[in-house]
Amino acid sequence: MVTWEAEESLLPSGPVETKYLWESEAINLAVLKRVSGIHFEQGGEGHSGWLPPGAATPLPTPIRHLTLDLTLEDDGGAGYLLVFAAREDSTFANDYWFDNAADAEAMAVEWFGIEPDLWQPP
Repeated sequence: MVTWEAEESLLPSGPVETKYLWESEAINLAVLKRVSGIHFEQGGEGHSGWLPPGAATPLPTPIRHLTLDLTLEDDGGAGYLLVFAAREDSTFANDYWFDNAADAEAMAVEWFGIEPDLWQPP
């Protein structure tokens, strides 16, 4: 159990107690597969909302060329994580949880074009 305090104006009722999962049970993430150096284009989407009559159509979002590294990780028996990060921009990174590896791999195909034969052992 972790207890922390903040200025009373920030918390409506004083101290806050938070129980973190890793305090009650160890989470051992095991990398099952990886793909490194995938070229990915982010952006290029056109405007897709309502505009008032006579308004100029906004330009598409800028296109960025990124190099991604992805891993498929086992979170200790509860599910699987699809983790990605861009080498050029640390803010373009995320992980998504799936209850089975097949769904995670299918999402890697849909989002990033990673076909099953591209995965490598860790």
